[in-house]
Amino acid sequence: MQDLIVRNLWFKYPRTEKFVLRGLNMEVTSGEVILVLGRNGSGKSTLLKILAGVLEPSKGKVLIGCVKASEVAGKLTGMALQDPMHQFSFITVLEEVSVPLKIRSGNGGRKRALRLLHTLGLEGLAERSPYTLSSGEARLLTIAAAVAGRPRLVLLDEPFTGVDPNQAILIAEIVRRTASSGSMVVVTSLLAAREVAKGLLNPSQNLVLEGGRLMDL
Repeated sequence: MQDLIVRNLWFKYPRTEKFVLRGLNMEVTSGEVILVLGRNGSGKSTLLKILAGVLEPSKGKVLIGCVKASEVAGKLTGMALQDPMHQFSFITVLEEVSVPLKIRSGNGGRKRALRLLHTLGLEGLAERSPYTLSSGEARLLTIAAAVAGRPRLVLLDEPFTGVDPNQAILIAEIVRRTASSGSMVVVTSLLAAREVAKGLLNPSQNLVLEGGRLMDL
């Protein structure tokens, strides 16, 4: 049984005529890592927002299990945006992790949140403002928030941008660990970085988004 089902997905933004996404289909099962490649402006970020339930399709459906993605947004889904600074909502690094942890698991305990920060080398920054972090640290924090509470679907938009090689390896380890726990993980990457992303993630599906359509690589 597929855990994520995308059927005949079309999307255009309000007051525009051009469809960004055109007739997309996708099936993902628990434990899979999916890599979606594409150029800038190809619609990768839009696709992730629809999968996360933040945007509604113009046509078609997106189901997580048997439920519309928009009905479980933030509860069964976790997302790290392409620009971390657009994601932060709380005063401290610790809160950025503990709040989604509480939403998804009912337990936002400090110790559990600190353990997650520790896996990404961020425990020493727990009381800092997220806006004072370096670009690599900010990226790691958004990923920590995305995987907190083990959501069923994790969506990472360009997670290897702005990080050093050691941080990239750490992110890949978190992705693999998250998938091994039963979550589905969908990661986007620029076409130019496809070999790096494929090498780090060893995804079960490699897809290309081009011209609004999704194709196997």
